[in-house]
Amino acid sequence: MVGGFTLTNQGAGIVNANQSGAGLQLLINDNVTNAGTLEATAGGTLNLNGIAVTNTGGLILASGAGSVVSLTGATSIDGGTLTTSLGGSIQSNGSATLNNCLLYTSC
Repeated sequence: MVGGFTLTNQGAGIVNANQSGAGLQLLINDNVTNAGTLEATAGGTLNLNGIAVTNTGGLILASGAGSVVSLTGATSIDGGTLTTSLGGSIQSNGSATLNNCLLYTSC
């Protein structure tokens, strides 16, 4: 991979991995600032792979059966809220770091 990209998700923005059995992946060298919502719904998977997410004021959500937010490798999340609902899950597959985050889960 040459370089990477910068994703700035503003307050009302939604990035939604919502295809059952498929995934949306943000990779190493990507820079992510999230003040909106990064989510996996409807059985989709959002894979944050070795990236740093500035999540101040943002929400990372896994909602619905089979929906997964995967924190892979050395992913770091700084600030904001991580939550699950309706059978969704947030999983760490590596050495993920959470700094100054609020964590919620619901059944």
